[in-house]
Amino acid sequence: MRQFLFKTCQSYVEKSIGILGLVPSTVQIQTFIDNLKCRPGGKAAYYRYIRAFYHWLYSPASGFRYAPADNPAAWVKRPRVPDKIQPAQSRESVMRLLSHVKGPRNAALITTLIESGGRLREVTNINENDILWDQHVIKAIAKGGHEVLMPFGEVTERLIRAWLSEYHPDGGNIWGLTQSGVVSFLRRLEKRSGIKCNAHTFRRGFASILLKGGTNLIDIMRLGHWKSLPMVQLYTKSVVFEDSIKNYHGPLQHVDVTGRLGISGKVPRPRIELGTRRFSVYCSTD
Repeated sequence: MRQFLFKTCQSYVEKSIGILGLVPSTVQIQTFIDNLKCRPGGKAAYYRYIRAFYHWLYSPASGFRYAPADNPAAWVKRPRVPDKIQPAQSRESVMRLLSHVKGPRNAALITTLIESGGRLREVTNINENDILWDQHVIKAIAKGGHEVLMPFGEVTERLIRAWLSEYHPDGGNIWGLTQSGVVSFLRRLEKRSGIKCNAHTFRRGFASILLKGGTNLIDIMRLGHWKSLPMVQLYTKSVVFEDSIKNYHGPLQHVDVTGRLGISGKVPRPRIELGTRRFSVYCSTD
């Protein structure tokens, strides 16, 4: 059981199992979740961890003699969570945030978050040896313990090089900050700028900016090391139709359909002639 609790959120499981026990009924679990005095997102978190716990408990991996078919959490209904768009950084908001920071380290931290799409822990734990300058990627240990590569651009490269020219990590991370230190820095920056800026707003911004720029979802999934396309879609909810239409190109734009039908390929465009006191606009095909 300790092994399971290490992998999931211990507080959710301990609070739930302390009330439900190891062999509750489906009705008892459903009633427990429905009567929780927390927001829909909190109920959804309890639901996920309770299901994960009983799935483990009623599997051979737990070592207990409970049959998987008897898993009481299998038929519990998922709580409804409002379809809320979470805050995501944009190019404009990042520029505003940069106007509120001083020094290459703080600026480099901001640009690394937005250009790499890395999670808080991944970005915090960057060591100098993790940076592959020629490839413009950074090695990191992602959630789940596997190694990934995080991209970065020329702006981040210049800022990190400027910071490392005056700071020597001596084997530690390049920022000289712990993870809680980075969180504190972002909270202070949020208070000064008035812009929501926890680490995940940059991760959402990374995906959203790439999508607005025309990068396809599969490439975004790989660059941000998401495991599925639905997760990428979840992180890019702030991208709307008006953003996507900018990348639209007519599917037949390079096909000479009009010529084959004997229709002029020229598109009528306005011809402007200078009148006595105002411009007169006529429609012409030449």
